[in-house]
Amino acid sequence: MPSFRSPPPPTSTLTVTADRFKTDQHPREWPRDSGNFVVINNSLDDEAGLAGLEVEITDVSDGLVRTHRFDASDIQEGIPPYEVPENGTAHALVRLTGHGKVVATGVAEWPLKPEIRWEVEFQRSPYPQGVDIWPWPDDDLFTRAEYGCSWRWCDHLWRFDISDDALNYPGESLWLRLWAFYDCPPGVVCF
Repeated sequence: MPSFRSPPPPTSTLTVTADRFKTDQHPREWPRDSGNFVVINNSLDDEAGLAGLEVEITDVSDGLVRTHRFDASDIQEGIPPYEVPENGTAHALVRLTGHGKVVATGVAEWPLKPEIRWEVEFQRSPYPQGVDIWPWPDDDLFTRAEYGCSWRWCDHLWRFDISDDALNYPGESLWLRLWAFYDCPPGVVCF
């Protein structure tokens, strides 16, 4: 009689990506209701985009420290998900360089959880793109350093200032969006 084994439980993983929408050739109104329009550039091979992006992801659990370093060329090639602990803390140290100097830098930190497929996503824009933002934040110009997410699988947002001499337009920021993908238990509707 054959024996059947249940599949192993999902493991926690992490991957690093750039905004799936890359460069948006459709002008976006910014600031909102201003009549001014901007073009978003998330190209990984353009200095006015994300070509100078560098990220160092460190996870700490049970006294062990593991660090992974990536740059724009790694992200462009595609970074396969790698296993991370199911508890502890993760840190992302972010740098954006342009014309030989650092133009944005910041740190994000979050607690690790079991069975989560984490994704750290970067974009350069005035506000987070590619998701509906409802309700619109109280600070209409997105000036805070951190935002919680209220839409499915988005876990957290961090905004990093870009130096004035490297801005493509006023109000542009470097964003780190943390996605936390999980499987819904049978019979449960997840939002």
